[in-house]
Amino acid sequence: PTSTSANINKNTFTNLNLNTSGPVTFIYRLGNMTATGSEHCDSNSIVTAFSKSDGSAVTFFSAGSSSVAGSVMVNNLNNFSNVTVVGSTNLSGWLNSEGASSTNGPAKTITNNTFNNIAGGTSPVTLMSVNYSGGPSSVSNNTITNFNTTGAIVAMTLGNANSTTQTITVSGNVFGILTSGTSSVTAISSSAS
Repeated sequence: PTSTSANINKNTFTNLNLNTSGPVTFIYRLGNMTATGSEHCDSNSIVTAFSKSDGSAVTFFSAGSSSVAGSVMVNNLNNFSNVTVVGSTNLSGWLNSEGASSTNGPAKTITNNTFNNIAGGTSPVTLMSVNYSGGPSSVSNNTITNFNTTGAIVAMTLGNANSTTQTITVSGNVFGILTSGTSSVTAISSSAS
């Protein structure tokens, strides 16, 4: 499907304790935006807490359609905190890989989002992943704190399919108390050219 605009705002997920081995996705954005399209995903949050039994994956936000240059995505003021997953559950966090190609993707503003007090299991974790961004784009003033897991942690990753001709600003992000036992911890990983 093709869309010109979408708003996913002010949704709350309240005190969820899920006993399932299947995957859980809080927000899944689907549909290719036109060159004049816009999408806002703002002020969504977990209220009280979220927990899930062992198995599969948990994703807070997923966007991976083929929207083109000229379109705009804003992910602002979302708060996915107080999360507990156990065992081999894969915590994928905030995944924004929306874009048709490395030279044809939406401008993205991903700011002021909070991921705090998260207990992971044994699988590697990536809390925020951004790829296929057009420009100018910004990944700024996000907070990733108080994360504890035995798997490897990547707090934020910028993929190699982000635009090489447009500016992507990464600034003012706050990282604190990322604990992974004996596994590696990376605050920002960038494979962008």
